[in-house]
Amino acid sequence: MESHYSLQELAFLYGETPEWEHQLALFTLDSILYLEEYPILSDDIYVWESDEDLHPASRLLQTFAEEKKQERPAVERIAAQVLSEKAEFCVGIGTYSADGNRKLYMCVILDSRTRKVEAYSFGVYRSVDLVRKALDNFFRLWDGRGNRIVLQCSRNPIYRSQKYRNILEEYPVEGRMNIPGSRGQSAAVSTFFSGLMQKKGKMPFGSRQDAIDWLSVYILKYNLKRTGNGPDSSELLHGHINSK
Repeated sequence: MESHYSLQELAFLYGETPEWEHQLALFTLDSILYLEEYPILSDDIYVWESDEDLHPASRLLQTFAEEKKQERPAVERIAAQVLSEKAEFCVGIGTYSADGNRKLYMCVILDSRTRKVEAYSFGVYRSVDLVRKALDNFFRLWDGRGNRIVLQCSRNPIYRSQKYRNILEEYPVEGRMNIPGSRGQSAAVSTFFSGLMQKKGKMPFGSRQDAIDWLSVYILKYNLKRTGNGPDSSELLHGHINSK
């Protein structure tokens, strides 16, 4: 995995752009929801699951990110979109296999307009608490100037729960669900996960940490690709700038 080389390449190509500053800020946020942070978990989860050895991105990636962080001024938050319109985002949770039958779950919050991933979180247990962690990171970078955002979701039972509604009430977020029989705006999340799986392939990750590293770098590259300037997308995701 040539993650350090990849980040150096990306820094060279995008390092002078505001987008690079924002994406690196997103990349360096703590994205892991540890078991001890879940409000409620059954005892059997603690018996069968462990996440003490996990950390956001690999040590190599984190070292590089911290070095670059010290070289640049404080990152400004994302500018709010037109105040007369509510900014619309969508949420989804993907599942990835590692170490045989072990699972890692990733929640993403995607901008419905730009299709960029504006926040994400990882955990070893699938729960809407992953949405809370992603929203925490989202609002660390989002300057909404007091505006509420719209968060679109599918009609999956996990989003129909009272627990999910309670989480949304903790933030300036208006939850919306797809109309029955329609994929709605949350289809952007399905498209994102589909493209991710095409790039990843069917082989499971060697470990959960491998999954966190690969997925974090993938999102960084994916978001930079969405800027519309810089290297051609085929060069970014299929050429010499590889994450694996």
